Amino acid sequence: MLNIEKDENGLVWHCRVAALLLRELPSNPHTNHHIRSAIREASVAIRGKHQKFPKNVDFYSTAARDQLTYGDASGLVREHVVPVSIISKKIFELNNPIEINIINIVHEWTILALITHKEHELLRENGLYDKMPKNWCGVDKFSRYKELAIELFPTPT
Repeated sequence: MLNIEKDENGLVWHCRVAALLLRELPSNPHTNHHIRSAIREASVAIRGKHQKFPKNVDFYSTAARDQLTYGDASGLVREHVVPVSIISKKIFELNNPIEINIINIVHEWTILALITHKEHELLRENGLYDKMPKNWCGVDKFSRYKELAIELFPTPT
C-alpha cells in the first residue's frame, strides 16, 4: 500500500481528489472535467512526472527507440497506451468510488509509451487518439497500436 505522507508524485492525492469529487459533487461537465484531470494527473504520477525519457515510460515504439539510439528525443510524445478517457470511464462506472478503488484502476490500466509525433498523428487520423478500436474486447490494452501496426517494446530497466 502507498504511504500517503511519502507520496511525492501525488498519485494518492490525485485519486483522493477524484474520489471526493465523485462522492460529494453532482455529475456535470464542470465537475467531470476536474475528475478526469485528477485521473490524468494520477496516471502520470505513477511513473514520475519529472523523470527523463525513457525512465518515465513503460514502452517505446520502434521508431522512437531508433531515434533515441541516435540521442535525439525531439518530437517524441509520451502517450497513454489506454487513453485516459477509457480509464476515466472505468472510474466513473465504479459503484464505490473510494480512493483505493480508483488507485487500483489507475494502476491496472495505466501504461505509458514513447512514440514519435508521426505515430501520434496516425492515432489521431484514424480516430484512435482517445478511443480504442471499435472491435475492442475490453482486454487487450495494446489494441490501438496493433490496429495501426505500431510495434511497442518494453523500456530497458
